[in-house]
Amino acid sequence: MYKNPTCSHLTTVTFKSHRMFNSATFIRDPGSAAAEVLRTYWDQKLPIRVDLIAQRMGVGLFPRSMDYSGHFVEADHEGNSTGMPAILFNTNDSASRQRFTIAHELGHFVLGHGTSPRDTSK
Repeated sequence: MYKNPTCSHLTTVTFKSHRMFNSATFIRDPGSAAAEVLRTYWDQKLPIRVDLIAQRMGVGLFPRSMDYSGHFVEADHEGNSTGMPAILFNTNDSASRQRFTIAHELGHFVLGHGTSPRDTSK
């Protein structure tokens, strides 16, 4: 298990989830989708642990040093050998930015946006 030195509660998920999430049958309205995710996967504790929500949804978290904040990758995307949807997030970002990025990338998963190529050109 990887411990992120800048955000000690964020770890690489071990892909054991009590409830797998199926984005193909989920609500597409962003506000309703966010509310349903919180109702279903949030433990009602503050601060909201987006890493735990991702784990409960069956999404892997992978900390990386990279040129952008984050990226969502579908389970069946070429190069994803985990067999699970995955979120890559930047270990060089602040803890609050990492939390935001994970939440943002979870949104892509929930809304069924799929894997999108990154535009890292400046």
